[in-house]
Amino acid sequence: MKQASAAAAALSRSGLYLLLARALAFPQPEFHQESVSGRLRDRIAEALEGLPYRLAVGPSRDWHPTSDYEAFQSEYIRLFEVGPRGHAL
Repeated sequence: MKQASAAAAALSRSGLYLLLARALAFPQPEFHQESVSGRLRDRIAEALEGLPYRLAVGPSRDWHPTSDYEAFQSEYIRLFEVGPRGHAL
């Protein structure tokens, strides 16, 4: 891999890690807006295109976040803080 393409791949991978870190943190209003508008999905797709390998992401186009910010936060709490059986994951 050439140095320029290796640097571009590293930049894409780093951007993807940043997006994933934001997705796993408690949702802030800006992140919620990016999710609802579809911009987050587009940014993830853009980062994936820059990788030197394919990465399957599943049916992400079928996921539509709620436009209600408090419900969005509640879903995060249910998934990551409470867990499926009342225990944090």
